[in-house]
Amino acid sequence: DDDVLHPEHLESLVKTSKAAPTGTVVSGRWRRFTVVADKVRVGPIVCAPADRRGLDTLAEILEPMGEGSICGHSLLWPRSLLAKVPWDERLSANGDSDFFGRAILAGAQIVGRPVGMAYYRVHQGDRVSSATALRRPISAAQYRLKWSQLLLSHPEHEIFAPAMRNGFMALLIALSGLPEARALVPILKDAYWLWGGEGYFVSNPPSNPVKRLLAAGALWLGGPSGLHWLLKQASQPGRVTKSQLAIYYDPQTDGDRADASTIRSFT
Repeated sequence: DDDVLHPEHLESLVKTSKAAPTGTVVSGRWRRFTVVADKVRVGPIVCAPADRRGLDTLAEILEPMGEGSICGHSLLWPRSLLAKVPWDERLSANGDSDFFGRAILAGAQIVGRPVGMAYYRVHQGDRVSSATALRRPISAAQYRLKWSQLLLSHPEHEIFAPAMRNGFMALLIALSGLPEARALVPILKDAYWLWGGEGYFVSNPPSNPVKRLLAAGALWLGGPSGLHWLLKQASQPGRVTKSQLAIYYDPQTDGDRADASTIRSFT
């Protein structure tokens, strides 16, 4: 429901992958888009670095805040790697991130190449992956705890520490105060401290300074459950905020207009 591929995207990835060194996974270009008042608005073009250590790519994948440089439909995976690294069917969310990470630990080197073009829709309505159902944060917690166990003993585990702290803090805010997650919250807290957590913080602070102050106050007064309550009161399910829309713009260049035309032909 969210991916659109340029008609030449797969062909470009196949050609580039055949020319790439053995063991590499090619990630092409992609960009987000949204439709506002029946007009396509596009985000900046994203492409993974051409040469980056696998562990640094893994750290980016584990970081829950900010924009990553790879996306599911930007990558072309060798079939041999899919046979080697099975998908974790227990995860109802974060299954793709889990697979990407385990592929890297298995030796895959993800390389960015400025080829192809894939588009990722930012929805303004309800959808499965942005639903407020409890199963999504529960699965995200299972994913984060799984990777905590995988990486705590890694000789370069400090590379992943900021991303792990951000992830555990976001989960504590999302799950604290929920009866269904009561048994899970202490485990998340322990894992947060293990990764060097020294106090609670607003994991994804609002851009509005007044809202940032309110969020910090709620966290200080009520802990993660206090901030969870405040965010729940202010939430508007299915809505894309003005700050989220700020990175999208009306097509300006010939390339933007061509991409908007391709998107429109599918949507």
